[in-house]
Amino acid sequence: MKTISVGDLVELDGATVVEYQGPASFRWDETLTELDCRTGCTVTTIQANYGLPPVEEYDPPADDALAAAYNEAREGMLVQVSTDATVIAPVNQYNEMVMVRGTGADRLHHDAPPFGHRIIVDGDGVSAARCGVDGLGYIKTFDTIVYNPAAGQKVYGPLTYNFNTYKIQQDDDTACVVATAGNDTSYDPADNPAPADDANTLTIATMNAWNFFDTTDDPYKSDTVLTQADYDRKSTKMAQLICNTAGLNRPLIIGLQEIENSTVLAKLANDIAATCGVTYEYYTIPGPDNRSIDVGLLTRADRVTVLSVREEQGCSATNWGIDYETGDQLPAVTCSGSTPYYLFNRPPLHLEAQITLGGAPRTIHVIVNHFKSKLSSASCSTADCTDRRVEQAQHVDTLVDALLAADPNANIVVLGDLNDYYNSAPLDVLDKTSGVLTNVWDDAQGPPSTGQGSITRYSYIHDGIAQTFDHILVSDALNALPRILSPRHVNADWPGSHISDTSMYRFSDHDPVLVAFVFGTATPTPTPPPTFTPTPTPTPTATPTPSPASTLHVGDLDGNSTRNNRKWSATITITLHDSNETPVANALVSGVWSGATSGTASCTTDAAGQCTVSVSNLSRKQKSVTFSVTDISHATLSYNALDNHDPDGSSDGTSITIASP
Repeated sequence: MKTISVGDLVELDGATVVEYQGPASFRWDETLTELDCRTGCTVTTIQANYGLPPVEEYDPPADDALAAAYNEAREGMLVQVSTDATVIAPVNQYNEMVMVRGTGADRLHHDAPPFGHRIIVDGDGVSAARCGVDGLGYIKTFDTIVYNPAAGQKVYGPLTYNFNTYKIQQDDDTACVVATAGNDTSYDPADNPAPADDANTLTIATMNAWNFFDTTDDPYKSDTVLTQADYDRKSTKMAQLICNTAGLNRPLIIGLQEIENSTVLAKLANDIAATCGVTYEYYTIPGPDNRSIDVGLLTRADRVTVLSVREEQGCSATNWGIDYETGDQLPAVTCSGSTPYYLFNRPPLHLEAQITLGGAPRTIHVIVNHFKSKLSSASCSTADCTDRRVEQAQHVDTLVDALLAADPNANIVVLGDLNDYYNSAPLDVLDKTSGVLTNVWDDAQGPPSTGQGSITRYSYIHDGIAQTFDHILVSDALNALPRILSPRHVNADWPGSHISDTSMYRFSDHDPVLVAFVFGTATPTPTPPPTFTPTPTPTPTATPTPSPASTLHVGDLDGNSTRNNRKWSATITITLHDSNETPVANALVSGVWSGATSGTASCTTDAAGQCTVSVSNLSRKQKSVTFSVTDISHATLSYNALDNHDPDGSSDGTSITIASP
């Protein structure tokens, strides 16, 4: 072949156009277009040292099919983005980020395509010598990427293709990527506190621990072996998350996925105790997963009495290639007949526990899951293995049905990384579409967006698309209680650089999901009335001065609703009295919303003992909203919820439901 140099403008005649797909590519990867001269072709130098080709403005269309054609036509070309842009996925551990043109944009969500206008920037190779930082630096969701060509600040480089995505390979010889901080209040846990940890509140979390392995090789598994430093750091980060009041705030029950064994859970439990002094008991059962990423449980030793923990392997008519190896615990079920094969690599773990909530013991069932991933498999009839996840969901639905048959009022929680979306076929099997459970993601806002940060229903971001892989579904008994859904966005929106620190951020690629259920206080056993014995009429005495009050309570709850075009709002007025029924000022009332919305609210009473909380922009499709008082604090008086009452009967003194107008 003729000698040519970088920068020459050449013409090829007789080259073969080939579509190349490397052996390591996933089955669904597109191919790379290449010009192959190995069989001989003519190369003519048109101009030596021609320089860089013309720069193409990169502005892909939103439509996915049109965007695919647009990108294919520009593969290998030099492109740039000549405008400010909004980051919709932070810099990850591979030095990639995703943005869309323009400022103030909201995130893209799986349930609302198209996504063709995403722009993925690859900063691998960007050096600190040229740009002040190796790679793309610290850039998080909703930051703004600055276009300032005079200062050499822009996204600029060749358009490449790998891992099934087109990316701009940032050319740091010409320009650097510079970001200004955006508004992160919609997801920053510091601005979205976790629910309270109190005697009336059941707090349950699910968290994918993302390859939480130990430092020892298991000869029977394809497990990852961590260095001691990485092992210590991983456990420390999760302990920080679990203990931190801006993290999970010490939930009573935590369901985990991708944990190797009881060794890693023991280490985590020890690190939690060292961090915040809370003792957790831990449970896992070694299963047949080839990588040894099993499911597990942590339960608060001071509050949770564990009655039983058992695995719930299922049987299938399809051979999914599941084999139990040395060290795995064989399941209790025997698969035979028309269903001779095991269904789960990672069998569900079923906890039955008793917890005192609202002054009474409550039995709680929690089923922890990690369904089949979306990676293809020869056994699956669909490219992303939806068929297997549907079958796994059907098995879990059968477990739930059996519990409800024994006790229709059972408190049941099904949680975990279900590896599928909010509106997907496997979730339809479990939720009220075809099943009997309610997905707590119902409380969060999905698309369409009503402004940056308004979409809150997500726990994972893949190539800039927010989605819900991690779910918590509950039975009717729990669904009837006031609740707070609190996804803890400590991972998906934060830069991969946090992986190497000891903060609670970026311990995983999934966000944990936390939910709290508020149980009412137990009804006290009535004291028998005293036997009446007539006595002589006493001599009148002066009216005694009331004893000094020591407690306070809700003396009245009132509410109203108003219509605002296609939305409506609700306002609740709370009146507080002391034990002498005197108005109480300067008391902080805390409560939760449920029904048409979720979340917390608080207010401080005035001289008349009153304060108000309100919520707006409620959908007309939601027919009512409920506000429940969860706590009242005061400098000198303690809150006695048993004295709550409402003289007009519009509420029970603790909760009030307001209908839409």
